[in-house]
Amino acid sequence: MRNALRAERQRLLYVAMTRAENWLVVCGAAPGRENAEALGWHRCVADGMQAAGAVRLDAPTGPGLRVDNGHWPGATPKETGGAPAPTGLPGWARQPAPAAPRPPAPLSPSGLGGTKALPGETVDGARETTAALAHGTRVHRALEVLPGQPAGARADILARLFAAPATPPGSAALAALVSEVLAEVVPVLDAPGFAHLFAPGTLAEAPLSARLAMPGGGTRVVQGTADRLLMDRERVLAVDFKTNALIPGAPEDVPEGLLRQMGAYAAALDLIFPGRRIEVALLWTRAARVMPLPHDLVMEALERGLAEVALLDRAGGGA
Repeated sequence: MRNALRAERQRLLYVAMTRAENWLVVCGAAPGRENAEALGWHRCVADGMQAAGAVRLDAPTGPGLRVDNGHWPGATPKETGGAPAPTGLPGWARQPAPAAPRPPAPLSPSGLGGTKALPGETVDGARETTAALAHGTRVHRALEVLPGQPAGARADILARLFAAPATPPGSAALAALVSEVLAEVVPVLDAPGFAHLFAPGTLAEAPLSARLAMPGGGTRVVQGTADRLLMDRERVLAVDFKTNALIPGAPEDVPEGLLRQMGAYAAALDLIFPGRRIEVALLWTRAARVMPLPHDLVMEALERGLAEVALLDRAGGGA
């Protein structure tokens, strides 16, 4: 081991010394007590210099050695005072650089316009709107983390997830939130007909990104997250969870904004998984009901949404 370490140090010393072009200055500080291992490289260099015909050099820090072969490169313009006169900068160098073109921001599947709820399902006031959005977020989170967990552990898991300053652990407010969410998600999780949606191998909160063709030419990137993604060699199914209070009776009654969103998922998946059959569906959590959406229905809605985006882009109001 000592021999290997010594050889490695010699190799590093050789590499360091052979990087010099004109001058190589070797110096070192001896420790308080002479250490043969620490000073070995210094002695090695001194022995080599003496073997090469070194002469004594009186340095400010003490006596040293110097090897000079006399073959020095020619004088540089700076040394002879013959530096070329500076030239003026071209005009372009004095102009501010033009701003780089910025591509449009990616489109969100849920931001393609259109209504998201049926007529009659209205939320009044900012507080109620915030509460409804927060409830939807909690339901989505529960459906993401609870599949595969023991039924008896669900309440404890959600309590840890939902604990916050306004709903501290052990509080009645936290218990009410957990009960509200469990009442909505347990029928979904325990329904035998939905077991395949949450089986091992399915993907939760699956990110999707693709470049879609725009009406009139050009493309735009669309980026979103599918709540649940099921895949096999022939089919890909994207399922999105919806917590709407009013549930449409048929796919044709689904709000336009939701159809556009699912159309964007279908179009992206068709590009990501070419050759596979693409299907999309909505899971209405309050009714524990899955609603498959016809492909033509969502694609026609997507075309309407992209047409509106293209119109905004041409008017200069795009994202």
